[in-house]
Parts: sequence; structure tokens; C-alpha cells
Amino acid sequence: MYVYEICPYCMDQLYERKQPIDDAVINCCPKCGSKMEYACLGEYKIDDTIYKIILNNVAIPNSGDKKNKFIETLMRVGKFNREEAQKICRTKNTLIFEGNVSETYVNINLLEDFVPDIHYTVNPPFALESLLNPFVSICPICGNRTVTRTEDVNNRSEDIKSGIYCETCKDWIMFDICSKAEVDDTKYYVEVPLEGIDSEVMKKIMHTFDGLCNIFDSACNKRLEEKRIIVQDRAQNIEDLLCTLEYYKIPYKIDPPYPHKIPELNPVYKNKWTEEEVRDLIKANPGLKVTADELNVLG
Repeated sequence: MYVYEICPYCMDQLYERKQPIDDAVINCCPKCGSKMEYACLGEYKIDDTIYKIILNNVAIPNSGDKKNKFIETLMRVGKFNREEAQKICRTKNTLIFEGNVSETYVNINLLEDFVPDIHYTVNPPFALESLLNPFVSICPICGNRTVTRTEDVNNRSEDIKSGIYCETCKDWIMFDICSKAEVDDTKYYVEVPLEGIDSEVMKKIMHTFDGLCNIFDSACNKRLEEKRIIVQDRAQNIEDLLCTLEYYKIPYKIDPPYPHKIPELNPVYKNKWTEEEVRDLIKANPGLKVTADELNVLG
């Protein structure tokens, strides 16, 4: 997996990060010396592929600040003058950009602010996954660096306000209200003994266990042993496993103690057979003798 960074001031070149994504090392821009920001990642090393961006459709109202902002963005992406950009907004399937991977990445992030009011395609498909929009690293008002910030939400003990904040302007650039578990980076150690567990419950536990960890998250560690499973991961990622264990009253160990409320697991109940469904079943299977009550007892 290749991870790439970009300078939020120069915004002209993707640089491959040599350190692991969860390493605390800070890299600086070789041109201006500013701190680099995470940009994107992918399975393949970037090359000299030339990408095209096609603007398929624009559905932004003709009046208002958003349309003016999009016109200015279009001028920046395709190096158009205002008259050309206005004309493109009235046409469909227009080529607005052609360039290398770094330029394409920057322009995609510029255009994403207007989705779903616009639709565009990239050819060939852009294979890198964005980690963070680099434009939020710089305050659009004062031009200073922004910071990641969290704060409690009044009267909502399980929720937190998290996002990008400008300490100079004392204002949020963008934020979301999420659960505290979502922003908890603590690595919890969970150990689950497997002896004496019903086979159907075991299937549910193993299904949840199999879904843990992915190639993008180096913080996760899991292993299956003969008589137990062990998981080390962030709060949000182990939530489904804890839900399952709590619902089926399966004993487990967790360290450090889990401070968040574990949501209740909503069991999926099979719909009861109706008389009409049973008649259709018997019709499709001549000789079958069964009632709705008998089928519902079987579950």
C-alpha cells in the first residue's frame, strides 16, 4: 500500500510517504518547508498516466453564491476565462481538464465540493483513495493552518463535536457530530474464550470477527487461537463485536475498560408464516401437510 502526501500551500505535487501511515514522523515540503498533509493512498505506485476529467452535467441554480463559486473553480481547474466557464456550465460531457496524477488529485478535490449538484467522470478511473481534502488544512479566511479539534456536545454525553477548526478566526471550517467511540484512538485488547458457546452463536461471533481489520488500518491486530479469539483495535471497530458478545451474554476480557455505551444488538426475527403463504407452499409441494402454527413453532 502506497501513501502519498501533499503540501497544502504549494498544492502541486504528490510525494510518497516512506513511513507507515500511523507513524508520528512529520514530513516537510521540499519547496517551501511547510508541513505536509496526508493526501491519498493506493495499491499501486503512481506513474505518468495522463487523466481526463469530463464534466457531464451541472445542476447548480444560475443565481447565487454557489454558482459563482463553481464558475471560479471551473476557471481554476481548466484554466478557462469566465465566459468559457459559463458556456461549459450550459453544455454536457465537456472535457475540462487533462493532466498528471497530482494535478488530477487536486482538481478532483476542488470539484467534490459541488457534488451532487454536478456530475463528472475521470478517465481512466482514478485509482487513489483520498484520505483528507487538503484544502481544509488552510483556513480560507485568514490563510493560517487549521487544527483538528473535538469538544463535548451539551446534554449529549455520548456525542462529541469533531472537525477542522481555525484557532486564529476562532471558528469551525467543517465539523460533524459523532459518537465519542468514533474519535477514540485507544487500542483495546479483547479476549474471548470460545469454549461452551452454542454453534449458531459461534457463527455470529466468527462472522463479526472476520469483518474486523482491513489493509487501510494498521492499528488493528487480531488472531484466532484454538480456544479463544484476540483482538486489538480502536473503539469504533470493536463495537459490533462487543454488541454481539453482550447480547448473547458471552464472557470476555477487555483492557483498558471500555468507557463508551455499547449499543444494543437488534436481533433479526423471521417473519411468521401466514395462512396464505402456507397455502401457496402446499400448492407448490403436493402431498405436504402442515399448518401455519406448526411452521411458526419451528421458527
